[in-house]
Parts: sequence; C-alpha cells; structure tokens
Amino acid sequence: MDLNLDRDVRAAAFSWLDEQIKLHGDVLDGGLLRFGFDFKGHRMPLAVQQGTHKPKILDAALTLRTSFDSPYSDHFDGEESFIYRYRGTNPQDWDNRAARIAHEHQLPLIYMHAVAKNPPRYVVVRPVYIVADDPVDLAFRLQAIPAELGSLTGSLGGASLTGSDTLTRRYGTRLARTRLHQASFREKVLAAYRTQCAMCRLKHPKLLDAAHITPDSDELGEPIVCNGMSLCRIHHGAFDVHYLSVEPDTYRIRVRAALMEERDGPMLKHGLQELDGIKLQLPRKLELKPDPERLRAHWSEFSESA
Repeated sequence: MDLNLDRDVRAAAFSWLDEQIKLHGDVLDGGLLRFGFDFKGHRMPLAVQQGTHKPKILDAALTLRTSFDSPYSDHFDGEESFIYRYRGTNPQDWDNRAARIAHEHQLPLIYMHAVAKNPPRYVVVRPVYIVADDPVDLAFRLQAIPAELGSLTGSLGGASLTGSDTLTRRYGTRLARTRLHQASFREKVLAAYRTQCAMCRLKHPKLLDAAHITPDSDELGEPIVCNGMSLCRIHHGAFDVHYLSVEPDTYRIRVRAALMEERDGPMLKHGLQELDGIKLQLPRKLELKPDPERLRAHWSEFSESA
C-alpha cells in the first residue's frame, strides 16, 4: 500500500471539499459530488452508486455514503458514534474490505449523508474514522473530528487525535449529529415552502432559514416541518424577537403595535409594517402546515410583549 499516494489523494479531496462548502454552503448537490475533482489526470468522484467508494488508485476506502432512502439502518448510536452498515452480508465483500483497510491504517474518511432525495443533496462530514469493526453485527462504528481540528494536525486528522483523544472524537461526533439534523430540517422546511420566504416570498435560498416556531433549545422544539417556517433572515429575526407573529387560527401575520406606529426608512415600512394582516404562504400538504398549538404559544408571548 502506497501511504504517500493515499495521503496526497485524501489531502486533495479534503481541500476540494473545503472549497465547495465555501462556495455552496453546508449541503452539497449529489451531481457535484459524483463529478468530483481531478487528481493528476485521474477523475476522482466522491459519490458513486455504492455507499462505500474506493478510487481505483487507492487500496482503502475514501468515502462512505448513506442515501436518502438507504436500505441499511445507518444511525447515530447516542451522541458518541455512528453505526455504518456493511454492504450486504459478506464481511469480505470488496467495499467492506476497502473500509476495513482504512480502519486498520486509521485513515481519515469522508462521510456523506443525504438530507434530500430529488435532487440528492448531502451533508459532508470530514474527517471521520472507523473506530470499530463488527463482522457479527455487519457494521462499522464511526467517529468524527471537527474539521478545524483535523486540519491542524498536519495529517488530515492524524493518529494523535484518533488514537488518544476520546473526548475530541465524541465532541466531533456530537457536532456532526447536530449538523445532520439541522441540515435535514432546513432542506425539508424549504422544500415544503417551495424555497421562498413564507412572509415576503423572497426566493433566494442563501437568504432563507428554516425558522423554528418552538425554539430548538426547548424540549418540544422538534426538527419537524410543522414546527418550522421558511423565512428570510430579516423575518426570521423579527419572528424570534416577537416583533411579529402569526395568528394561529387564520395564519395571518401581525406586527407589534409599537412598530406599526414608528416612522423610519423603507425597510421598516415595506419589510415589516406592510406585512401586517397578510396571510402566510403555506405548504400545500396539510400535515406540513405550521402547528396551530405551537403558533399559539408564540402568539401568547408576542401578545404579552406588544
């Protein structure tokens, strides 16, 4: 096994992913990942039909992928690790062996988890390491290291961290779990609202948030679509600080009375005051509409602060 070549390919892959995330955000299109990057004349796709991908010029797996409708029960095992299932039931299948080689050499991997299906979009977690191999349960156990720490080791995550710093790996895995849940929530909410602000109809995805109705810090703040609304940054902020709210029975937007009396620039007039009384743009499916009970709790706090 040529470890120098392996290191160079992984360094190039991590660098390319860093650039794509800077350009496109935390969730990347499947087409982009399938096309991949060029390494010394070799096309290096990161997402292929199989869940585990080993480039032809390497001996060990480079990427692991969970599709949106995966037949395997990949899942987080609490907050400390992720269970990634073998392909099929044969531990010696070629892609299971490729993942095992990465485990034996403690090589950093790229993990991609689909948060949307049509078109496929992925949250990319890197670096991740296989920390246990269970041929009886037909599964690998993964842990992550925060990308900013992995890049500081000089060896893409480095054996020093993967081998000794259990707290760092647990922390990285918790961060990865949170990122996956947040990205999945955002993708589902924006899709339900046809990628537009439910209040002003702005259609630029980079300016849209999946706003929680019940805050995610609350024990009832579940990352489900009926606890969310697609809002632009301005209206998300205004909703969170109760400058405006939504009537739970009519879905009409109401702006705080004091703000309605203010006289300021065009942002206040057109961005907030003119929303008063307008009906929220709602998802087409009934079960995806904002939960009236959650809106009622927000409306109560809004009324008290008005």
